[in-house]
Amino acid sequence: MRRPMDVPLVRAGIAFGLLALVLTGCGKAEQVYQTAALPNISLDRSPSTTDVGRVDPKRKAAKVGVGGNAIVAAFRASACGAPAPDFAKMMRDQLGDGLRVPNGITLYDAGIGRYTSKKCGKRTKARAIGVYGGKPGTYVLEFFAGKTTKTVTVK
Repeated sequence: MRRPMDVPLVRAGIAFGLLALVLTGCGKAEQVYQTAALPNISLDRSPSTTDVGRVDPKRKAAKVGVGGNAIVAAFRASACGAPAPDFAKMMRDQLGDGLRVPNGITLYDAGIGRYTSKKCGKRTKARAIGVYGGKPGTYVLEFFAGKTTKTVTVK
């Protein structure tokens, strides 16, 4: 025989379970929050482990067509031998240091690349930063509080 209290508890448990499934399904709730917090930065297609091969951290400029994409920057972790930095965390840190991503372009996680670091004296892994061309124009990105400048031209 059921007690009268059992039915509301079962219903509450089912409701909580369904809510948990909806909020965690495919990470969609988290992505919406993160994307809103990072203007003109896409977390939707972040391939965090994709190996993009050799990257050039000294590249000063990139040219892309409208709707096209290119790798515009690559950054290693501050400690030699450490894994490549996490894209979302790195972008949040850069925004805190003054990075502004203009409305005509969108930055995205292009994956992990490699380059020979002078400071480390060896080949190291780096987070590759890609850019999608949205509308024609020339855009300047200032990373690390303006110490590293990259120019993106969209045609």
